[in-house]
Amino acid sequence: MHLAYICGEIILKKTQISKIMKKISILGASLLSMIALVTVMFFHSCTKDDCKDVVCLNGGTCVSGTCECPTGYEGSDCTTEERTEFLGTYTVVEDCSASNSTSYVVSIIAGTNISEVLISNMWDAFVAPVVATINGNTISIANQEPDGDGFSVQGSGTITGNIITMNYTVTDGSNGSQDNCTTSLWTK
Repeated sequence: MHLAYICGEIILKKTQISKIMKKISILGASLLSMIALVTVMFFHSCTKDDCKDVVCLNGGTCVSGTCECPTGYEGSDCTTEERTEFLGTYTVVEDCSASNSTSYVVSIIAGTNISEVLISNMWDAFVAPVVATINGNTISIANQEPDGDGFSVQGSGTITGNIITMNYTVTDGSNGSQDNCTTSLWTK
């Protein structure tokens, strides 16, 4: 009987050991899962921030390490006004559809907002400045009547180096006649 009792103890101990081993196994699996999760989170949080050391001025925003500049600004950090390359005095050579070939001088100065410029002596006839907008290397003149005398102007052009190639039309509001100035060259 003593032997049976000892065997009963051994069986009891084996059952207890088996239960403990199951608990250790469950804890081990949980611990391994936790380590795996922490490792994934750690490496995922170590992604490089391309914009960390990039400073964009004048309202620019960094995207993938490069500044995206707001309207009117350009450059690696948005500090250059787009209109700057347009400012200055130009000698104009043009041959328009209704007026004779001519050469004259215009000046372009900064307007009131960041993408605006004012052109003086446009068409060698307007007294008041013509308002234009700049977008990249393009200058655009919305339809306007600068002198309030019935003559309106509209057009656009592009700058390459120190030359603006303009295409514009002046319309006489009293009779509808137009003077089309295509490939008007303005040299700084």
